[in-house]
Formats: sequence, structure tokens, C-alpha cells
Amino acid sequence: MLNNELRRLPDGKLMISSNGDRLSYFDIGGDYSRVHPKGIGRNAETVYKLARKAFLQEQLKRVETNIAILETAIAGSMGLDTKDVLAAMPKHFERLDAERFIKAAARNIDSWPNPSRDPYLYPKPAALRLESMSPEEWAAIPYKENTSFLESKVHRANRGFYVRSKSEALITAEYDRVGIFYHYDETITIDGEYISPDMIGLRQDGVFIFHEHLGRQDEQYAERTIRKQITYQKAGITLGKNLFFTFDNEFGEINMPLIQASIETMFFPAHRKQ
Repeated sequence: MLNNELRRLPDGKLMISSNGDRLSYFDIGGDYSRVHPKGIGRNAETVYKLARKAFLQEQLKRVETNIAILETAIAGSMGLDTKDVLAAMPKHFERLDAERFIKAAARNIDSWPNPSRDPYLYPKPAALRLESMSPEEWAAIPYKENTSFLESKVHRANRGFYVRSKSEALITAEYDRVGIFYHYDETITIDGEYISPDMIGLRQDGVFIFHEHLGRQDEQYAERTIRKQITYQKAGITLGKNLFFTFDNEFGEINMPLIQASIETMFFPAHRKQ
């Protein structure tokens, strides 16, 4: 991660000054004050290491800003659950047959959202007779797996399939340990857009829970996570209800007790009430 590499780079800060076409390089940090900068023009390796340090520091600043934006966006997001949307509409809409104007929006039966069904339910019960299935039977159904970056799936999970990180291997092992049935990295469509949740787990009461584990902190990854969160909202998949996030820390490590608590909260809510 960024902080790991920064710790390996030398102390100091690079300053570059110009005199016409000539550039001069100075170290103005570390043991040297701004009044007496140290010339390092003859040490190209130090120059480029300090340039790399400045680049990583700027990148880290942007990552931290994007994470703050992501957390704010998640905290302020509004659910798209059918009942919540109807409750927020003017009261005179209650005189209409809600099913008629809700169903009119469902054009692609293979995609989410499908407003004629409870958005908690995935996939659509009509297609898979979920009401008569056990979670174990659902988990055994073949599904469309995400085929992007297959070469990065190098960590073997307990069940024998491969995942993209050690963190995901530990998380799938926890799902297996507590008896949650799940699909890993399944590709679904929401409003015509492909999306691949890290985990889709089926709770014993028939509610599907979506779990995203964020293993990186770079700017592109943060932006992609924000877009994914917006896509989830279109199908009524909302944080704290049927969606939750877990994270690697800045060193690429996970807090397993915290993740275990999150899994328990989402999949075994009755336990938390006791």
C-alpha cells in the first residue's frame, strides 16, 4: 500500500529551481532547513526517490479525500425500496393503483430492478421457485461468474474455488464457518448495467444480503465504489438493510473480529436483539 512504500523512501523533500534551461535539485527537508537546502543534483537516485515520495504523498491525499467523499455519499444516500418511495410521494397518489404505475418501469425481466417483487428477493422467485428452495439448494445453482481479471484469482478458498485476495479467502471461510450460503463474484444486471457483488448471501428468512469488501484505497477504486453504490440504490439494495461494506486497512490487513460482527449483524439480526 501507499504508506508502506512511503516508509521505505528517504527523509527529505525535493525542491527544483530553474535558471534558464538549467535545473537545480535540492533537499529542503529532513535534517536541512529551508535556509540551507542541500544540493543533490549529482545524486539522481535520491532526486527520483524524493520525486516518487512527493507523487505518493499527493496520491495519498487524493485517496483520503475520495474516501471521505465516499463515506459522505454512503451516509447521505436514499433508499429506493418501493414502499419507501411510495411513502414519500404526495398523499393523493394513494388513490391510484400503485401496481400499475410501478410495473410500467419494469421492461427487462432479466435485470434489476423488478418493482413487481420485493427488492430484497434475488433472483426473482418466479424464475427459480425460491419459495420452495432451501438456501443450500440456491447456493448450488450454477450462476454467471464475473470473468474480468481472472488472472488475479490466485487465492484458494475453502470450497476449492479461487478468490482475488487473502482477505476474501478469510471472509469466505467465515461464511462457511457460520453456515451462510452464498455466491462469490456473481455477475448480475441492474437496470441494464452489469455489476458483480463480492458476495451475495442468502439469509435464512429468504432475504439476500450483498457484501462488498474494499481491498484498495486508490482514487480509481474509490470512484468505482461510488458508482457501484449508486447502481445498488436503483434496485433498492441499501446500506444497513441488505448491503454492507468491509475494508482492508492502509496496510492491506483486515480486522477479522469487526468483520465477524458485521456478518452477524446482517445475517443473524435476531442474535443481536437478545
